[in-house]
Amino acid sequence: MSSEFEVTEIQRRMAQIRRGLHDEVQQIVVNSKVMTDWRHYVRVYPWASVGAAVAVGYLMVPRRHPVPTLDRAAIASLQSAAQALNTEGGKSLKVAAKEQSDSIMSQLFKVALRSGLTFAAQRLMPHVLNTVQQQVAQRMEPESSPSGDGRQF
Repeated sequence: MSSEFEVTEIQRRMAQIRRGLHDEVQQIVVNSKVMTDWRHYVRVYPWASVGAAVAVGYLMVPRRHPVPTLDRAAIASLQSAAQALNTEGGKSLKVAAKEQSDSIMSQLFKVALRSGLTFAAQRLMPHVLNTVQQQVAQRMEPESSPSGDGRQF
């Protein structure tokens, strides 16, 4: 008798553990979803979230490099080097600056053109798709039979 009682008790306990295990797994899933949702932390800890955002922003911004200071001797040597370039047939600084300016403008134009084309494609794509769908639907519609009774052969 005691062995039957032990067996039923073990089976009852196992069933109880299975039910509890299912509930615990569901609770773990819910808790893990809450723990990985950043919006939960912003709602619960708004000031800590602001502080964390400020810290991340501070760490992401590169540090300022010290501005080199030039003394009179360094300025004079730079001026003499620039004059040597101008007198030796090299490009003047104004011409080099103009070419660099033109290069920058052409790059900006390319970026603006690409952005404009992307915007136009995004705006026109729904209309093009709608037109294509209508044309496909029209071609897929059954044509009426010559007898006029609506049957197809």
